[in-house]
Formats: sequence, C-alpha cells, structure tokens
Amino acid sequence: MFTHQSKVALGAALMVLLFAIPAMFGHASAVTVDVSIPGFSFSPSTVTVNVGTTVRWTNNHSISHTTTSTTALWDSGILAQGEQFSHVFSSAGTFPYLCTLHLGMTGTVVVYVCGDANASGGDPAVDIDDIVFLINYVFGGGPAPVPLAAGDANCSGGDPAVDIDDIVYLINYVFGGGPAPCANCL
Repeated sequence: MFTHQSKVALGAALMVLLFAIPAMFGHASAVTVDVSIPGFSFSPSTVTVNVGTTVRWTNNHSISHTTTSTTALWDSGILAQGEQFSHVFSSAGTFPYLCTLHLGMTGTVVVYVCGDANASGGDPAVDIDDIVFLINYVFGGGPAPVPLAAGDANCSGGDPAVDIDDIVYLINYVFGGGPAPCANCL
C-alpha cells in the first residue's frame, strides 16, 4: 500500500509530467474491424471494439446470410456471396446479433469507451475516477480494466498494455486539454 508521502510524491511527479508532455499527438483514424461469414458462423463470433469503430461483415459463403441486431440497431438485409455490410458503433455496450435466415448463427459486438478504465459509462465517460482506477491497477495491484484495452489510452498495445504512460495520457486529457484517449489509435 502507498504511504501518504509516496502518494504526494507520485501526485507531484504526475503533475510535472502533465506539463512536460509535448503536443506531438496525431489525428484520429477511422478503424474498421472485419467479420467473415465463411459458412454457417460468424468469424470471429465476438469482436471487442472502441466506440466509433466500424464493423464490416463479408459473406464469404455460397449461401445468403444476414447480420441483424437482436435489439433492432442494424439489419443488413440479405447478403449474397461476396457482399458486405458495415455498421459504425457510436455507443458502448454489448450488442448480440444473428443471421435471420439461420437462427443458430450468432455473434456479439462488445463496444467500450477508450480511457473509461472503470467502465462507469458516465458523462463524461473519462474522468479523474479513471485516472485513479489506473493508478490503483498499475501501482496498487487493483483490478484491471475490462476490457484491458479500455485502459490503453495511448494505444501502445505493448506489454504491459496499460502502464504509467496511459495514466499520464489521461491526466493530460482530463486536466490539460490534450487529445482524447485513443486519438492516435489506428
């Protein structure tokens, strides 16, 4: 556990880093994740993506299929072999779907808010609580963000995927007007 002095020192160090971060971050890029329909299944059957990601389904089977949200969020209509359908996910949540022609074909899209490490989903979704959550995870042995990518605010994807760089990135965003989490993700 942290002593009061180590917490003060850590806070001071983070504040110094906050003001030392150069404005070297690029612009956000659109991200597309592909789901194939190779037969009577979706592959992969579950995808986990950040808010704003496009999921593109491609029917690679000789038989027609659909991709239809069970909550009426999207419906591709019938996709013949080689046809594609795309949907942009603009909010966090878990979105099950199926093929209306073959009801045993199911899949799930899990959408998270990058930087919302504690999965509060509040307004704003990314705030000081997420910074504290990540500090506890990285330095205090607290629970990991779920999914882990939600805490990877700078999109390093390294090992470890969530580290002090992500904490500094969120501090810069929340308190310094820096780029939004995952603004650099490809």
